[in-house]
Amino acid sequence: MNTNFKSPTARGGIYPLVLIVCAAGAAAALTGLTIRQATDNRAAASGDLTNARLLARSGIESALQVIDEKNKWRSKFGAEKTWSSTLDPGTISIRISDETDGDLSDDPNDPYTITSVGNIGSTKAALSVTVSPALSAYRQKVIDAGPIRYWPLDETSGFTAQDLTGNNTASHTNPAALNAMTGYDGLPASLMDSFMDFSWETHTDDYLLGAGTIMCWVYCVANVGGDQTIIAKTRKAGKEGDFLLTLNRASLDIKATITDDLGNKATLNMGQLKPQTWTHIAVAFGSGGLEGFVNGAEIDTVSNARTDWTKNTHNFQFGAAWTSLVATDSLNGSVRDVAIFDYAFDWKTIPPLLDDTVLFEIDPESWAWIID
Repeated sequence: MNTNFKSPTARGGIYPLVLIVCAAGAAAALTGLTIRQATDNRAAASGDLTNARLLARSGIESALQVIDEKNKWRSKFGAEKTWSSTLDPGTISIRISDETDGDLSDDPNDPYTITSVGNIGSTKAALSVTVSPALSAYRQKVIDAGPIRYWPLDETSGFTAQDLTGNNTASHTNPAALNAMTGYDGLPASLMDSFMDFSWETHTDDYLLGAGTIMCWVYCVANVGGDQTIIAKTRKAGKEGDFLLTLNRASLDIKATITDDLGNKATLNMGQLKPQTWTHIAVAFGSGGLEGFVNGAEIDTVSNARTDWTKNTHNFQFGAAWTSLVATDSLNGSVRDVAIFDYAFDWKTIPPLLDDTVLFEIDPESWAWIID
């Protein structure tokens, strides 16, 4: 007799337990699949958003490049410009608009806004940024050239004339004369039409230059029958490295004179100034002599002249000269953007400063995600 058997009841009791365990395992597997699927969906959505953002940024860069490469882009774009492009794995929609008055083409100095939308499927990311005029092209280029002083002289009130290098402010003698004229760039200018209306700056020893460049913009209303001073660093005592940039008598001849410490004079004759017209004048001096530039063109040179003014400790005056007692030879007009450099410019370096291209810069505070 076979006695090695188990009770059917006991064996049958295992089945429900096995089924329960199997069911629990299946449920766990289904739950794990659901979680993984949800995670994958979230990862995919996150990846789509990241890529959409990248596309939006690419659209901003693309628009900036188009603007940089397209001549007269505002007139060609009209009131506003939109376009789309495909860039794997999605598309980009770009809009350039003028939020100031709704028209890109009417004013080259208006800020403009670039909006770029990156699309991947149903996921979108929209980024916008505003691009605004920077300093005037001329002013920015002068700063980039590394002056030791730069006074715009475009204040509208007060006695202080700001120095854009941050080194040394100058002074206005008569705030009432400020903002009486408009400069070459549309900014304010003083009317220096009497011995009371000029600007000046106190001497510092970094002006004791063996080589350098002085440049400015000047406007003359009309001749006055005598000399008119544009810039002076002199008390007319001579033999102290004096510097004078003047308009000579009724003819308005532009002259620049440096007197060295031995009393030797080097004089540039730079032609006649056209009245009632803003004119750029630059004087460079150094071991090679003296060079004069009018509106970027080299007009006159004095070779092998002593142009050392390392003993000149007089103050600078703009719009007048100064004797020991009083200002004299006042300018019937205005001086703007006086810049001083500690090296001599030449015929290659002056003209690029006068390229009137308007420079723009991105406003760092304007970046904004519109759709994200």
